[in-house]
Amino acid sequence: MLARMRVSWALIRVALAVILVASLSACANPPGTDDNLVNQWPAMAAPTAWKPDAGVCLDEFQETARRASYKPIDCRQRHRYETVHIGEFTGVAANADATPAKNSEAYRTAWAECDAKASDYLGGPWQERKIWIGVSLPAAASWQGGSRWYLCQMAMVEQVKGNVNAGNTSLKGQFDLPAIQFGCYQVDAEGKYEVKSCTEAHNTEFVGVVKWNSSYESMRAEATREGDKIHVECQKSVATFAGAQVRTGTWNWSPSQADWEAGDQILRCYLYLGTTSVSKSLKGVGAAGWPLK
Repeated sequence: MLARMRVSWALIRVALAVILVASLSACANPPGTDDNLVNQWPAMAAPTAWKPDAGVCLDEFQETARRASYKPIDCRQRHRYETVHIGEFTGVAANADATPAKNSEAYRTAWAECDAKASDYLGGPWQERKIWIGVSLPAAASWQGGSRWYLCQMAMVEQVKGNVNAGNTSLKGQFDLPAIQFGCYQVDAEGKYEVKSCTEAHNTEFVGVVKWNSSYESMRAEATREGDKIHVECQKSVATFAGAQVRTGTWNWSPSQADWEAGDQILRCYLYLGTTSVSKSLKGVGAAGWPLK
């Protein structure tokens, strides 16, 4: 009985030894590995900030461009806005915690770049056409993620402050497109107007633009004065248009206050014949061909 118990204990000791060896083997590192769990993971890629594309078209204008609602479309499809340029904030503006406010120097600088790029894109001074431009900024989340772009957007409008017109072609190089010419109008004594072909009877015709450096309030106040300076400057545009110093009234369009304060301080000037009508353009007619004597 004692002998059998000694054998049993010996078997137990052998079994325990086998279990121990197996356990140690299970804890050993697989071939080609070590026991450091963090030293060989591939580096995580740096987050990439979202950036829209230039040369695409959109159906809606967003002052704050959000990735979730950004829906670019081919400009050959019906659309209302076109992204003509993408700029980048730099310096102090780029280091700010939030996007520039609309009344800030950084925003006006961005608008000024969009102003120049829009004319380049269109093929001529965009203020001389029925064109509107605007600036879209990144959403707060995109800005915090590193986005520093701004979008320069362009649209065809009915007039300087009119509704946006839809189109199905890009405006790139389309400065002479008939649909965006200001052209001719019939304007009554109260300032109500009707768009006319220049071969129809009309008393008003677009002649050019005048840069007006002042606050919006000052410009509006000047426009109400008798013999105002705006009229004088627009008369100069009429003379250039007609090819001679002529007797004429003038009419003008001014941008909205928001656009004026962003940077569009350009007045659109028109000759105005009052109760006299003509059925042709007066461009280059000279003193001899001018209807008011």
